[in-house]
Amino acid sequence: SISVEGTIMAQVSCSDAYLNSPFGLRTTSVQGGKLLFRGSDEYVSSSSGPSNMIHLVKIPKTEIGDVVIGKYTLIEDVQHMPILVERKATIQGNVCRIMVQVRSKLTNLADMQDFTIAVAVPERVNGETVEVLRGDGKWDDLKRTIKWKLPLLVKGESFMVSASCQLWSPLEEAHAHEVVFPVLLRCSSQADKISSAHFGAIDVDEYPATVQHHSVTSFRLLHRLS
Repeated sequence: SISVEGTIMAQVSCSDAYLNSPFGLRTTSVQGGKLLFRGSDEYVSSSSGPSNMIHLVKIPKTEIGDVVIGKYTLIEDVQHMPILVERKATIQGNVCRIMVQVRSKLTNLADMQDFTIAVAVPERVNGETVEVLRGDGKWDDLKRTIKWKLPLLVKGESFMVSASCQLWSPLEEAHAHEVVFPVLLRCSSQADKISSAHFGAIDVDEYPATVQHHSVTSFRLLHRLS
């Protein structure tokens, strides 16, 4: 099983020029995982509760754009991961080469967008020697990360990025495991998710309004494989 930490953001568009109609936020775990929702004290009437609960959400008209209405934790067995990430790092003497390959599964419901891949570079590496070999990547010396971006990945396809760098001093092969390049991947999808958590906006009986919602899922995966 895995633990998923999530943030729920909402933006309301209402025909009423002065007030946004409240809506009910339904929190469920389709596969029956343990879902704990923590609502924002500013916008949500109920601050926490188990799955299958409905929370009253009120967002003032003064709020422009997305606002955080709550966070959640979900523990469950994952049946389907929409992407596969492979990371390979090799060290020969003082020269390091890092390769990251990302594949979108052919069984996904849709394409995936807004990819960001960030590789953290350890302190043992001389930052002035970092060189991007493949992909449109950029080295951030202050954050010590190499970052690549990709606007779209069609389901079933893959892409690869790579970089090289040099250690301050050569490293014996027996100590190569001490130099680790963690990989953080972020992307978004309108159809695929990494968990069975589901959040829906519904009408509230006390407020005469018809509620319609459109959702986009964004998730991050952190790979610490050596």
